[in-house]
Amino acid sequence: RHCLPMPPQPRPNPPPGERIRLAYLSRDFRSHPVAYLMAEVIELHDRARFEVLALSYGPAPDDPMQQRLRRAFDRFLDVEALSDAEIAEQARALGVDVLVDLTGLTDGSRTGILGWRPAPVQMLYLGTLGTAGTSVVDYLLADATTVPQEARAAYDEHLAWLPSYQPNDRRR
Repeated sequence: RHCLPMPPQPRPNPPPGERIRLAYLSRDFRSHPVAYLMAEVIELHDRARFEVLALSYGPAPDDPMQQRLRRAFDRFLDVEALSDAEIAEQARALGVDVLVDLTGLTDGSRTGILGWRPAPVQMLYLGTLGTAGTSVVDYLLADATTVPQEARAAYDEHLAWLPSYQPNDRRR
């Protein structure tokens, strides 16, 4: 198991009526398969219930996909130049309730950010189809195909079930 550089910093639940702050962490908010799959998901979040943030630590090209994503998020933060600890601190300062890592253990990942425990609930989705193998990820979004019954005991995370693991953008 991964040692946490900082103990979890619990925060109270948002007061009644306040939106849940949901942040997506990725290096791929640009013309990239993750962005192509997630763009409409971001656009369709219920904004009465969620404030949706992007913590982008990847390139910032002025391409059509990144432009679309910048419009889709309530706030889009370019954090590429910050250290893992600084990104975690920024997420805490923003009051992020749920952090979803879309990069996971793929090329250019910065999973060390989650080690600083920037949010009370931390999830892994899309970038990695398997377990992170660490206690810093609370939930893995999965379906019965990506995590078959016989493999479930090998996961450190709680499994949150989707009808289908892969989102698809109806505009593509």
